[in-house]
Amino acid sequence: MIYPEYQYVDSAFNGVNHRNKVITVGEITAKLPPNREDCYITYFRFPKEYKEHCDKNNSVAGYKGKCYSDFFYMDVDNQDLKQAHNTVKNLLLYIESELELSLHVVEVFFSGAKGFHVAIPASYFGFEPREDLPQIHRAIAKEFFNAFNLDFAIYDINRLFRLPNTKHIKTGLYKVILDPIDILHKDLEYIRALAMAPVKIIRSEWPERNRLLNIAYKKYCTGKRFADPEKNQIQSKGTALVDLFNTVGEGGRNESCFSFAHELKRKGLRKSEVRKLTEMWNSVYCTPPLDNDELSRTVDSAFRYQTKSIAEKLGRIKFMQDMEQDYINFLKQLKEHGLSFKSFIPKLDKFITPVTPGNVVFVLSGTGVGKTTFLQNVNFHTGIPAFYINLETSSATLFERFQQMAHNKFNYEVRDIYENGNRLSLERLKHVVTLDDTDINIDDIIEYWELAQEKAGIVIPFIGIDHMGLLQANGKSEYERTTYIANQLIKLAKKTDTIVFALSQVSRDDGGSGDEPLTINSGKGSGAIENAAALMLGLYRPNMNKDCADSEMRVQLLKQRSGPRAITAVVKYDAPHMLIYEEIKVNTDQMVPDQAPF
Repeated sequence: MIYPEYQYVDSAFNGVNHRNKVITVGEITAKLPPNREDCYITYFRFPKEYKEHCDKNNSVAGYKGKCYSDFFYMDVDNQDLKQAHNTVKNLLLYIESELELSLHVVEVFFSGAKGFHVAIPASYFGFEPREDLPQIHRAIAKEFFNAFNLDFAIYDINRLFRLPNTKHIKTGLYKVILDPIDILHKDLEYIRALAMAPVKIIRSEWPERNRLLNIAYKKYCTGKRFADPEKNQIQSKGTALVDLFNTVGEGGRNESCFSFAHELKRKGLRKSEVRKLTEMWNSVYCTPPLDNDELSRTVDSAFRYQTKSIAEKLGRIKFMQDMEQDYINFLKQLKEHGLSFKSFIPKLDKFITPVTPGNVVFVLSGTGVGKTTFLQNVNFHTGIPAFYINLETSSATLFERFQQMAHNKFNYEVRDIYENGNRLSLERLKHVVTLDDTDINIDDIIEYWELAQEKAGIVIPFIGIDHMGLLQANGKSEYERTTYIANQLIKLAKKTDTIVFALSQVSRDDGGSGDEPLTINSGKGSGAIENAAALMLGLYRPNMNKDCADSEMRVQLLKQRSGPRAITAVVKYDAPHMLIYEEIKVNTDQMVPDQAPF
């Protein structure tokens, strides 16, 4: 307990009329009556002077000393519990979206009667014991939460507050803690049913200070009202969002959804965060809610909508000298982060125009041909810092395969080494970062990629996806889903300024057997793959279904935006060691010498 010397509270058991019994926090449980009915303690904690004052005056009234509270409380009351429920939903969405506080550490209680209590940990504010702390709590409530019709009477130094897991004598229901997600998505019958019995309270560690709330606290500590640009900006946006916390019917849902998402975007939230908050808002306030496809399109529209300054617009106008500088920057980027295959298939690489960040590479093959192995070889041989999105293979299997490549080992040799308590060097694999998650979309990848760079402390210009068909997607048919993903991959490459290397299955009737050449149209589900690709490669193994040696793979150059195509390289495929290397030959008989840009 922080500030343990502030351990005294006033109490009232079996009704508020039985107050003026100052006890320590540690005595509360022992003092509770068996029926646990109408039990209260003060909102604030106090030092021993509080007890001495009560003992001397037979009352806590008139105490003028310091106090402290572990939480900043808000009391949402209404004779119509449904209205109180709607208000607390609005309040929670505002707390998460505008104040950027995690709802995991915000505590919400059903009072057992006609309202809800919301508690924000004091550590967010940086509260300290003060004589005027109740007045500061009231001022903060009015500044940040005035739109939610709170009961400001609770910010009195001697205010009694109902204890959690005690019973309201009139309703027979307990004051219980609730999951904020249940507040947003469950109905009142669920909440009342939960309040039929006590609910255990499990608290997380106290969070660190929130800059905005700490500024507000310090402002009232000094008695000054100084302006903070960040606070003013957030408050002005918050007003717009509060206006959107009302039920919206058909005819106004899309516009309100767009406004809500756009305001969150302006605040700097990532698209994945905006989508989650908008989904919650949609489920609570839209009648009926927008379907998932429509919601996604609306959020996408909000992120496409741009408001550029005059300086930004002028920067879009290019003179020849500007274009020259762009070209010089392009060549520098090509040298630093361009994708080249010369380290393991150099003969074919001579025909491939290097791929720069902001573009998508697709690799097509049938099941079992080795496209995962090919992607791992690209990661392994190029040495470019890579973020490997592992949707199909377990993390353990992926690690084993990388170690086979790095040390030219069979899989059982790698296992024996680790089972015997030894390890293999990771030196040649330090540039590879993987994501072990299977239920993600493009926005999730962007968020994970940003976190991966932060954790690794490096720029990661390469994102590999194994495979694109396992990503979450909008659309009812395979064609619609594939088209959606292909277009989203372009966005991923542009948004992150990375090379996106995506694996794709092929149609069953167009190379699905794995032992036949592929075409530019072999991609499973949609021609959008062809349109999205800056580079498209195809893989097949002529002998994979035959009873003979199978140590060769064909790598087809199916498409690139500039340069030749329809070239096939015959490479060695060392399946036991997961290696692809050393072209045997490159077939240019069918080569189209110079492909017009797509």
